[in-house]
Order: sequence, then C-alpha cells, then structure tokens
Amino acid sequence: MINGFRPDVYATLPEGAVSTIIAEAKTDGDLDNSHTDQQLSAFIRHLEQKEDGCFILAVSGRRANHAKTLLRFARLINNIASTKLVVFDSCDFWQLDALPSTIWRLL
Repeated sequence: MINGFRPDVYATLPEGAVSTIIAEAKTDGDLDNSHTDQQLSAFIRHLEQKEDGCFILAVSGRRANHAKTLLRFARLINNIASTKLVVFDSCDFWQLDALPSTIWRLL
C-alpha cells in the first residue's frame, strides 16, 4: 500500500536503468475523478523518493492524450524531477521528456 492506495503493478529491479516501477491501468471513465488524481499523486511522489523510478499509466488509445495531460500536470503539481512518466496507449509507450519540456517521446 502506498498512502492508502494499492497500485496495479509494483516492481523493484536489480541494478539497471530503473529501480522501481509502478503501473496503473485506468478505464476511459476512470481518468477524471478525484480518486485517480489522489492515486497518481501518491504513486508519483513515492517514486520520487526512490533513486530512479518509473510510473506507467495504461489507458485506451483514445484517452492517451488526456492521460498525457494528467501526468504532465501531476509532474508540475508534485514538483517531480527524477521520476520517469510513461503512458501506455494499448499499443505504444510514450515518455515525457525531462523538465522543463512538455514533449512526449515514443519509446
């Protein structure tokens, strides 16, 4: 449990590019509610305390742009600097560039 929320996926990895991964899947109607906002903030803040964390938000393709916007604002609101933010749109992975950029890169 992280701040009262249980992520869909929580993985710690041995030495490598990323130390901890948290992934959360959301349905189309689940993106726009306060519970989701609180979950995302809790998970991302938790990862920010790790050395090299990655948060993945999995959504349907048609909600991918909205998910990207949510993560971009979550990064600003929570002052996230080192956690990698990724959206999985059911086909591709998109990673938000490092601060101060707002560009999403296809992985």
